Amino acid sequence: MKKTALFCAFVLAATASLSAAPKGNTKLGQMQGQDEMVDCTQLTPDEQNFSNQLMDMNNRNMFCTQFTRQQRQQAMQMMGRQDDSGNMMNADQSVQQVMQMGGMSSMNNQQNTRASCAKLSSDEQNFSNQLMDMNNRNIFCTQFTKQQRQQAMRMMGQQDVSGNTMNADQSVQQVMQMGGMSPMSNQQKGRASGGCPVK
Repeated sequence: MKKTALFCAFVLAATASLSAAPKGNTKLGQMQGQDEMVDCTQLTPDEQNFSNQLMDMNNRNMFCTQFTRQQRQQAMQMMGRQDDSGNMMNADQSVQQVMQMGGMSSMNNQQNTRASCAKLSSDEQNFSNQLMDMNNRNIFCTQFTKQQRQQAMRMMGQQDVSGNTMNADQSVQQVMQMGGMSPMSNQQKGRASGGCPVK
């Protein structure tokens, strides 16, 4: 009788522990999913507060990594305003509105940027991740030659003509000016030729 009772107690304890395991794994998976959120720490406190209100991950990625500073400010100002239907816009809707105004496509821009920058060296990819302006990132990854990319990377941290330390975006702009390049003209050339210049 004692052996039977001990055996039953062991079985019940094992069953309870097994039934509890999936719940723990589920919670762990949820926590890991939260940790894989888009990094918006490079933005200002106000911009970070706004990004925390974005429920759609694509919208959050666009706001934090693709929008220019001007576009981020525009989205923040539009939140709370009425849309064409007279409804108050939330954070996600304001980001979508700015994207429509700028002719931007969330999926297309993300895929094109990732595909272009993924072909670069690890140092170049690290540099491209510091570019806040979508046009600058596009130029760096798809239009610049290898020599121009290296030149932009070397210039970051140096002083410009005004004595200010250049960040990644400013160094790309400087190389563009030195090479007589324009973001719009280069994008149009790339589309017209049906491809990108040989690196």
